[in-house]
Amino acid sequence: MKLKIAICDDDAKQREFLAGIAAAWAGRMRHLAQIRQYATAKAFLFDYDEEFPLKKPCSGQPSPESSGAWHKENVMLFDKLIARKVALFEQELLQKYYAEVENMYRQMRGCRHDYRHHIQAKKVHAAHGELEEIRQYLDMLDEDLTQVETIVRTGNRAADAVLNSKLSLAGERQIQVKADVRIPVQLTTPELDLCTIMGNLLDNAMEACMELPPKRRLNRIYMEMKGNFLYIAITNTAGGAKKSSFHTTKGPGRGLGLQRVDAIVKKLGGHVTRASEEEAFSTEVLLPQ
Repeated sequence: MKLKIAICDDDAKQREFLAGIAAAWAGRMRHLAQIRQYATAKAFLFDYDEEFPLKKPCSGQPSPESSGAWHKENVMLFDKLIARKVALFEQELLQKYYAEVENMYRQMRGCRHDYRHHIQAKKVHAAHGELEEIRQYLDMLDEDLTQVETIVRTGNRAADAVLNSKLSLAGERQIQVKADVRIPVQLTTPELDLCTIMGNLLDNAMEACMELPPKRRLNRIYMEMKGNFLYIAITNTAGGAKKSSFHTTKGPGRGLGLQRVDAIVKKLGGHVTRASEEEAFSTEVLLPQ
């Protein structure tokens, strides 16, 4: 069967990602697919009639294209394929978070191991009155220590992985982060869902901060148990007036992160609240445990 598929998204990487999914689905179903990509909805709508003329069913027996059941079945298969691809991507992202935080722990263990050697070296310099050598040594040590990121260690593997990965990224972007996280080692919330929620909220908070000068960039992270609920609060400084809507500022069709958060929280039976002030934006999440 020959198919024509249109993909519209302002993000080139997202278009390529979706085109790959569509091509994989078409190959799996043994369809010959012609895939077109559009950067804007206007371009898609303008070219649609010319690029993708609708075929009318042939007279006589109903064609597969005119069968509602056929259409519904294929849409369901396509949706399942997309869901599988998204789940695979999120699982790979989770493993990346774990690898990053394990690398940070190794750096910290290395610093502790070398600490005694540093002390002994400075004692030698001090015994000989070599103050300039001590200063140079301390400068070198300080530069080395700045490469080791601030570690948040709650004991919960998923939370630690995401938090430390985002702390590292915030440092690169000159965003000050104040974190107060006190949560159990074990939670009933699936690790993948927790990482997706936290990762998207922190990405959104950092994105908003990047509109401000470095001195005004601040993210606050607070997590604790409130009764039988896991409470997550993410606050970031923001520029401009108070917002009446809470969509990302990345552009049309780019608020998928917040939509993903809302969908997961709803699936888990939790609650999401958002608040916007003139210089701050906050999101609060409650997840039953």
